[in-house]
Order: sequence, then C-alpha cells, then structure tokens
Amino acid sequence: MRRRTLPGALLVLALLAAAGVAPGAASGAPGRAAPASSEDRLMKATALAQDAWRVAHGDSRYAGHWVDPDGRVHVSYQGRAAAAASAAAVRSISGDVVVHEGARYTYRELVDRRDKVSDHVAALRQAGIRLVEWGPHESTNTLRLGVVDPSEATVRTLRDRFGADIEIEEVPEPEKDALFLSRWDDFSPWSAGAELNDGYSSCTIGPGIRRNGVNYFLTAAHCFANGAYLYNGSEYVGRKNWIDTRDRGTDTAIVTGTGSATMFRTDTTLQAMSATPWTSAEGSGVCFNGAYSGEVCGGLTVIKTNYCTDITGRLTCGTATAGKDGVAAAGHGDSGGPVHIVSPRWAYAGTIVGAASPQFVCPRNNQGGTRTCSSWVRFQMIGPVLSYWNATLL
Repeated sequence: MRRRTLPGALLVLALLAAAGVAPGAASGAPGRAAPASSEDRLMKATALAQDAWRVAHGDSRYAGHWVDPDGRVHVSYQGRAAAAASAAAVRSISGDVVVHEGARYTYRELVDRRDKVSDHVAALRQAGIRLVEWGPHESTNTLRLGVVDPSEATVRTLRDRFGADIEIEEVPEPEKDALFLSRWDDFSPWSAGAELNDGYSSCTIGPGIRRNGVNYFLTAAHCFANGAYLYNGSEYVGRKNWIDTRDRGTDTAIVTGTGSATMFRTDTTLQAMSATPWTSAEGSGVCFNGAYSGEVCGGLTVIKTNYCTDITGRLTCGTATAGKDGVAAAGHGDSGGPVHIVSPRWAYAGTIVGAASPQFVCPRNNQGGTRTCSSWVRFQMIGPVLSYWNATLL
C-alpha cells in the first residue's frame, strides 16, 4: 500500500527550493559555475514567463508572452507606446525579459477572434474543411488555425472568412483514444495521477480541488458517462457527478471522491503540490503525469496555448499543446491526469485531454504489453477549469 507522506528526498528538495538553494549547489564554492543544461534553462525561462505574465496580463494593451528557443522571455503590448508603468514593471523583473511594442492586436482581441471562429466550425465541417484547432499565436500576434489536409481552396476560404493575416498549418487527423490504465491500490484521499475506472474503461485522477467547501478531484469529461460509479482497482472512489460538456467548455468533470494535495511521481512516491495554479506560455516547459505513462518531463515544451478544438467530439476551449519529438509524452489511459511544472515550485498547469500528433506503439507502464502514445499532447489549461467550476486547488 502506498504511503501518504512526502518522500524524504522530495521533502529535502522542497525545503531547499523554499530556501532558494539549488539542489547539488555548493554554497560559497570557488570557481566558475557549470554551464546550465538546456533543461535548466527551460525551467528558468518557464518560471520567468510566469512572473512576466502576472505583471503584464492585467494591462488592457497586453498582447501576449512567450519563450523563444534560446530561453528568453518576451512580452508584447499593442500600439507604439506601451503602458509605461506596465512595461517598466516587466523589464524590472529581469534583464532577460524582452518587451515589444507595436502589436496589432491585444491578447483579448486574439481570443475574441478565436471565439468567432468557433461559430463557424460546424458549417466548415459540412463544407469539407476539417478544422482541428484554432487560437492565438502570441509570438506572431495573430490567429493560428490547424487544418487537416488544407487545399489552396481551403486556405482561400479561411482567409476570406477570418482575415488575410491568419496562419494556417497542416495538422494530423486526431486518433481516437482507447482508455487503459495502470496505477492501482490508492486510497482516499485520492492522489492525482492514479488509475480510475468504471469497470469497462479507464482514465486518470486529476488535481484535487475544493468547491463549495468540499474536497473533490477532476478528471476528463470524455472518459465516462455522467453519473458513472468509479473505482481505483476494486475500491470504490465516487461518482462522476458534475460534467462540463457544454459548447466551448473545458472537457472536465468532478468526481465526488475526496481529492488530496498530492500527486504520484512514480507508482510508490508522492509529491505535495502548490495550491497556486500555473499559467503556461508558448515555449515554456511542462510535465505530463498519467496513470499509464507516469511522470514524463524531459524537456517537454509548450507550443500552443488557449486555443479551441473539437477532438473530444465537442467544442472545447482553453486547450494547449506540449511535447517533444521522439518522446512518449502521454498515451492511452492518461486522459484527465495532471499536467504540471516542477520549478520554481510543484504546481498544476492543467489536465490531459488527448493526442496532438500521430500515435505510436509504446510500453505499458509496469503492466507488460503495449499501447499507443503521442509525442505531442493536448491539455486543458487549469485557469479556465477552476474559473468555470468556481473552485480552488487543494
């Protein structure tokens, strides 16, 4: 049976992080510091991007933020004269933050354009145009549409309808997930990343939340029927009691089982998580954690944020994509599981939705046999989820 205490090594790391000490760093050690690895640079940029977003996004002229391949954080404002106070505050965070002025659209305007595209998805489908995802591309300050096999006629139609400056990229036809899982023998209060099933199919327990004074946990709306009785192995967990399947919703559901503030890192170790949600940026780092794949980090990078898609069979917004070529980022059975970051704190960034790239055969985690995984995976950003459910993280 798994212990509920934070593993000793993780506790030490948490205390070091809280004290501002890097694990493995020798205080006062002479000589030059070792060059930072690409993974270290990505984590630093991820943290810096979050700080920049906190300062910038409240300004009405905020146009977006992102991390470039060299690990530099960028913030953009509309117009040729950005709000002086906001720009100065962003620059004061770090000399590594680049502030841009002169963007054509504010971020709010990009999101409004995204939502207008949502009104046309059904009609485009009837016309034979397979629009898979659509949303703001912050580094280019325009709207980006992902289309299956876009022809020249399709491109003309989309530009005529949504603007000549939209970006159109070819994306693969989404594959359907068959849900299978691995982690068993957890117990209440339920930790994120554990196996969840209804006796027929399986998903993953997501972040623990508090709503109307009661602790629950999240999972994916597309995993089970609403009202389903759910189990971890043979132990009853609770019911899928609230489900967001509305048009332009979050594809999340709440299970009545008691969630916790911990997340599985392996099949036997747990990590205490921050109650403060994380906002991912294009170019920042992130980790996936599904019951079947376990925790997968290894330089996974966010390439899109806050777009809409209909891969779950319904129109879902507030979605992001992350991964790394050649890495099995997540696969069958991981839906609903937590997406998180590890530095500067352990924090939730969202919940796993499904594949964003062609799937390939990968091992089953500690179970033998095979299944399918994807290098690029969609996840639902945690901010819109908590806002919709009027909930907080545990």
